[in-house]
Amino acid sequence: MLLESKQLKYEWQDDWAGLNGIEGDSHHGMAIDSQGRIYCSFSIEPHVRVFNPEGDLLDAFNVSGTTMHCLFISKDAEGEWLWNIDLANKVVTKSSLTGEIIRSIGPAAFNLGEDEKFEITAGTVDPETGNVWIADGYGYAREGSWGGNKIYVFNPALELQFSFNGSEAPCGEFKEPHWIFADTRKGHTEIYITDRRHDRLVVYDGAGNFLREVGGDLHTPSAFGTFDDKLVVAELEGRVHILNADDEIIETLADGSEYAKAEGWPARIKDGSYVPPQSFLEQGKFNSPHGLAVDASGNIYVHEWIKGVRLTKLRHLPA
Repeated sequence: MLLESKQLKYEWQDDWAGLNGIEGDSHHGMAIDSQGRIYCSFSIEPHVRVFNPEGDLLDAFNVSGTTMHCLFISKDAEGEWLWNIDLANKVVTKSSLTGEIIRSIGPAAFNLGEDEKFEITAGTVDPETGNVWIADGYGYAREGSWGGNKIYVFNPALELQFSFNGSEAPCGEFKEPHWIFADTRKGHTEIYITDRRHDRLVVYDGAGNFLREVGGDLHTPSAFGTFDDKLVVAELEGRVHILNADDEIIETLADGSEYAKAEGWPARIKDGSYVPPQSFLEQGKFNSPHGLAVDASGNIYVHEWIKGVRLTKLRHLPA
């Protein structure tokens, strides 16, 4: 079905890549390599599955387990690498594109204070410097008496260089910096952060200097992707936005924001129990976009936070 739009045309493709099981809870990410292969993580084995743009399964393997949260890909002189954030173990892994782990970063590398809150959620690699940026988006709500809501920056040798929580900048302290993304649309790196509980994006340069914040009509921003000069932002509460190079929203796609008011969201309540919501959902409306990936043609792939699995492709159509 065609989606309502202003200037860019998209077609909704339901159950892209098949159902991939109804067991477990989806709370995962997606990434695309330089060949256009789409990597998706799942709570049931195999935990990583690789698809082509048509949704055909190309490969499958395990990396860390059920709580893979964010996938991202980097490329350097030695090759292309798949990175993963493991929520339960609070570990970042760097692996080959077929899942062989090369390096990892555990909690000890983050130079945490005693009783400091900590739960990493997302990462990205600056292609200019090779620095690895890691977001602690859930630590504020976890164990400990202080901390969380921080960004950590490691050099290519995976040595911690610095960390910050936004309080040093005009934007003020973050609250749930859920996702982070190295954007190169302007020919240099800008680091975009989804400050989800503040309904905004916050942008830094590659050296960690604050540049600007982006608010407006954003609500619960959750993940990023880019194509051409466009930035794609998933909102957890049911929408996908496309922004131009000036950080202005030019499209809002598949708006299912009313679903967030449903009892039991992102699941549903039936006979007193939480159940998968898929049978309650309309085509052309998102329930809870969590992770996404965008290919060079502007096709958008969305992985929702949901009981079971819901993968959707928004196919970019010629104008």
